[in-house]
Amino acid sequence: MKTVQLFFELIRFAIKGDKLSDRTLQGVSEEQLVSLFKLSKNHDCAHLITYALYENKLIDKEHPQYKKFVYEQSLAVFRYENINYELEHICKFLEDNKIQHIPLKGSVIRALYPEPWMRTSCDIDILVHTEDSERAIKLLTEEYSCKLDFVYDYEASLYTSTNVHLELHLSLTPEHQDVAIDNVLKNVWDKSISRQGYVYSLAMADEYFYFYHLAHMAKHFGRSGCGVRPFIDLLLLDNLDDINEEKRFELLEQGKLSQFAKVAKKLVNVWFSGDEHDEFSKEVEDFILHCGVYGNKENFSLSMQNKKGSKLGYALSRIFLNNRDLSRQFPILIKHKWLNPFCQVARWFRIIFGGGVKRSVNELKEIKNRPDDQLKQREDMMKNLGLWK
Repeated sequence: MKTVQLFFELIRFAIKGDKLSDRTLQGVSEEQLVSLFKLSKNHDCAHLITYALYENKLIDKEHPQYKKFVYEQSLAVFRYENINYELEHICKFLEDNKIQHIPLKGSVIRALYPEPWMRTSCDIDILVHTEDSERAIKLLTEEYSCKLDFVYDYEASLYTSTNVHLELHLSLTPEHQDVAIDNVLKNVWDKSISRQGYVYSLAMADEYFYFYHLAHMAKHFGRSGCGVRPFIDLLLLDNLDDINEEKRFELLEQGKLSQFAKVAKKLVNVWFSGDEHDEFSKEVEDFILHCGVYGNKENFSLSMQNKKGSKLGYALSRIFLNNRDLSRQFPILIKHKWLNPFCQVARWFRIIFGGGVKRSVNELKEIKNRPDDQLKQREDMMKNLGLWK
């Protein structure tokens, strides 16, 4: 059995409880385990694979790969416990200070998994009103002992005293920079209700949470790629009871995401329900498996070349960073945009004297030498998904 087939079979067991094939139950070779670990690690699913292998007695303490796999499962449990502890305390802190907020992404989706630790995440994502952002940041840094990393126009990055990363979203719309998506997400607050036991901690209406999940998937997919994990989330969201398919589809149509959602659901059915691939879904699968959980630089480079309209446009964008990206290195730009030219020059000096010249030159050479048909092939796929113009 190919590694990819085994990978999805084991995930189906972990998430759905599907019985493994007789062929798999006969044993997994050392070579397969090595490649399986590499693939699952690349998609942040090694803990799920470990669970499935151990539960089916396909790996034990005497096996050479045992420590690698078990470490990933232990790490997943630790990350969950640490993040969940901080999430509960942060929500209570914001509640006590009467700041409306909405937990996002993994902190919500993990409740749908057989065990919450099965849905890994590296940070906590919480949405607050833009007008409450300064007060929320001040309270979190001064009274909750968070360390402020940076503030952008749409989010603030903080770290708790236990080193848990908190992304405080000040808005959902600027990160997408898509008018159709923005027009849907701007209604999130009006379509949210208080969570049980809270007044100021809210939960999105199902159709908005579903839409936001697919919008977030699409953003990463179109920019640098996304791994398998968001598709597992989609499987669980699609299998919820008492959902309104009509409302979900209506929002996807409004946000121009129905095309992407259709292909995403096709892959979910192939991977987790045994449907057959068509030619296009196989192409998209190959792209996803190559990307890994956070995408890769090659995909990002191609997406930026498409966005800038030419190799030259992309090359210039790498030499002269836009104000938002440059402010990551020089936070002073957030309030003083007029300093942009000086920060551009300071960045170049950092590259020159910081040992980054060779890397930057190689990047520009890569842009120049990239075959045109490589971008054309990627453009065709992304346009068929409705993600690139």
